[in-house]
Amino acid sequence: MTYGCPIGVPGWAVTRVTVGYVRSLGLRIERDALPHHVQVFGLANLQGEARRRMQRNLALHSIYVVPPLAA
Repeated sequence: MTYGCPIGVPGWAVTRVTVGYVRSLGLRIERDALPHHVQVFGLANLQGEARRRMQRNLALHSIYVVPPLAA
């Protein structure tokens, strides 16, 4: 799965993480109407340390497809 934001937005990047890993965290993935775009559901339900831990785990298991642009 590849996820990111529009090209040219400072501070954002495009990353790739396996769908299996995302699902192993208990998150759900659904395709959007846009080509090559997906939504990850479940992360918004977390708060505080649990959300930060989940974000760190996703970051550790992601690789850059397009590195972040300088702000």
